[in-house]
Amino acid sequence: MEQSLPRLQFARKQSDPPSASTDRPPWRLLIVDDEAEVHTVTELSLRNLRFDDRPIEFLHAYSGAEARRVIAESPDIHLVLLDVVMETDDAGLRLVEYLREEIADRTIRIVLRTGQPGLAPESEIIHRYDINDYRLKTDLTHQKLMTSVVAALRGYKELATQTSAAAEAAQARLRKTLEATGAVSRVGTGHAFFGALLRQVSEMVGASGAGLVCAPGVSESPDMVTILAGIGSFARESAQPDAVLKRIATVLATKESVFDAESVILYIRSPISRELVVYCEVPRLLDEAEQLLLRLFAANAGVSFDNLEMVEEILAASVILEDKVELRTHELADQAERFRGILDDCPAAILISSPESTRHSFVNAAFAAMMGVTMDAAATLRLESLFCDPDEASRYRAALQHPGLSTLETRLTRPSGEAFWVTLAVSRADRTPGAPRVTWLYDVSASKAQAEALERMVREDDLTGVASRKQFMTEFDLELKRARRYGHPLSVMMIDVDRFKEINDRHGHAEGDEALRRVARCAMALLRDSDLIGRVGGDEFAVLLRETAIEEALQVGERLRQSLAKAAGDGPQGSAAPLTVSIGLSALEADDPDIETLLSRADAALYRAKREGRDRLVVAEESTAVRD
Repeated sequence: MEQSLPRLQFARKQSDPPSASTDRPPWRLLIVDDEAEVHTVTELSLRNLRFDDRPIEFLHAYSGAEARRVIAESPDIHLVLLDVVMETDDAGLRLVEYLREEIADRTIRIVLRTGQPGLAPESEIIHRYDINDYRLKTDLTHQKLMTSVVAALRGYKELATQTSAAAEAAQARLRKTLEATGAVSRVGTGHAFFGALLRQVSEMVGASGAGLVCAPGVSESPDMVTILAGIGSFARESAQPDAVLKRIATVLATKESVFDAESVILYIRSPISRELVVYCEVPRLLDEAEQLLLRLFAANAGVSFDNLEMVEEILAASVILEDKVELRTHELADQAERFRGILDDCPAAILISSPESTRHSFVNAAFAAMMGVTMDAAATLRLESLFCDPDEASRYRAALQHPGLSTLETRLTRPSGEAFWVTLAVSRADRTPGAPRVTWLYDVSASKAQAEALERMVREDDLTGVASRKQFMTEFDLELKRARRYGHPLSVMMIDVDRFKEINDRHGHAEGDEALRRVARCAMALLRDSDLIGRVGGDEFAVLLRETAIEEALQVGERLRQSLAKAAGDGPQGSAAPLTVSIGLSALEADDPDIETLLSRADAALYRAKREGRDRLVVAEESTAVRD
């Protein structure tokens, strides 16, 4: 590059912002180079490039340290054109290490450039850090530069698609795990239970080969196991290889599940220390999410295993306790008392009652402890009155009138007012009118909380508590279809925190995080229950205003902007930094093809608000773009 070229400086935000009529948001390209001329030539070469009908927005940094600050301020960067040698010989490679390892961003695409061939990175570094391309600056003609940029952006698009598909697959796996748990808990006999357990694990891991369910052996030898069920080539009693049985025995000894590229050996331990192992041959090594879901399934299966054996004991005991105590010999009376002792020591909550009595004939200590009352109070406690859902209470009353075993997962309320989740089963000993009813309950609140936490990780932004980007886009798409179907108005706001980087630089990232939470709190306080706010970028929020025309949406946006400005000093000890926001507002038009179009107009209006001085709301211009 000739030295006579002027040394131009560019803003760290966009140099050539897209116009308000841009159909889709731009690709954000960060140029990192200590030569201003390289910035100039690169932007001149690429300013007219459009990929996937989206323009390019340029960000600039003149050193590795400055690039880190730009990335922290603008986390939605798609591509980095990176000089290897800047303030140090390896400044570019250190920035690559920061992206890939320190902040673990695997989606940003990277193209390395250097003017010093002798300092080129080794091929192992290029593969290790997922670098898209490496070029000498003298090699990068206009056409080659455009080719490298298009290839990198195409790679980003494919990665984004794969990430979205992975999130949807995680939700599907969670639903499959909960369905599998329910399927196993509904099985009523021992042999059927073990077969169902094996089938559900095989389906969850995608196994089509051999499988076993085993328990500890009756002998004292640590290598002995008892086979309870088998499928595939293990269905025959003589077909179990000794190596497989030894591995199962090892898992029973270590009490830890094993996952490798050829098999899953799932260790199941019930709350009262019964043990099972499920062995399945698999075609691949399961990822961490799949292993976590299998462990959750194992915890719930252990509860079901206890419940299965308890029901069989309770059914036998109830006949003795209610029907035969008066008719049998003293030996049977002693046996009934032994059963009472067993039931009273049982960790599951149990109550036995006759239909014509207002007092239970038997309650164990676990039931009284579960309800937080004394044994005398537990004996007269009517379970029907404790159901949170009246429909579930009706199902329970119906189950009391029918023979056989009925199971239910529901929420109960203790006499103290505390709600909790239980697995509940009801049985009658026989069809005679006065046959006793046996109800057993197991507290599954911890398992439910764990499942709900996993679901909440997908739905909510963990910093602010508002909807995640994926959840927001999903609900937005559904609302757009509904608005079109019924002809209802629909508006959307894009909100960006003004000078967010300065807040982080001057007051620290903790204050920056608090600023984002403040925006979320203020918005949720002002919005209706029917509206939706989501965090869609680092310091960007989007608000969906259902059945709201542009005039009413403008009033909502102004109230939000003014409320945030007034709340600038409400942080701890009054230390919160002054906070203003810029807002872009757009309403649904008749010919909008998708949500991206509506968001793009709101985003363009947001950029106008930034350019016109910040701390303001700008309404998007009506779209005049020609669409296919």
